[in-house]
Amino acid sequence: MLTFSYVKDASVLVVNSTAEISEEDVPAYRRALVQLDRDAISARVTPLTILVVEANAVRPDAKQRQALAELWNHTQAPLHLFALVTTSAFDRGILKVISWISPPGDHRRESVHSTFEEALSWSRGQRKHPIPDLLSPG
Repeated sequence: MLTFSYVKDASVLVVNSTAEISEEDVPAYRRALVQLDRDAISARVTPLTILVVEANAVRPDAKQRQALAELWNHTQAPLHLFALVTTSAFDRGILKVISWISPPGDHRRESVHSTFEEALSWSRGQRKHPIPDLLSPG
């Protein structure tokens, strides 16, 4: 299950993965990412997505990994920041597979962190616009 928190005026989307990803989760993620992208372009801010994968979350299957990789095909901002928060080597491997399918290139910067606070710190160093203090999901 994916849950979303969106801070529009900061152009920050926080996605929390807590259980099995449902069929509706990926399209909902795409809609949230497209809205973030659109709003960030209008505000001339680099959009940021932080994906927090809880230890008990069920990992996406191959079809879902493909769909998650294709989410980036729907973004148009010149640069998008993406931070994965996990302590799992398996989750880091999934991000690598997704990156093979949809390489970050100049359009996206990715980073992996073991805590939400580390992800925020990295994000603040990557963009010029301020990022408010956010509460860690979960």
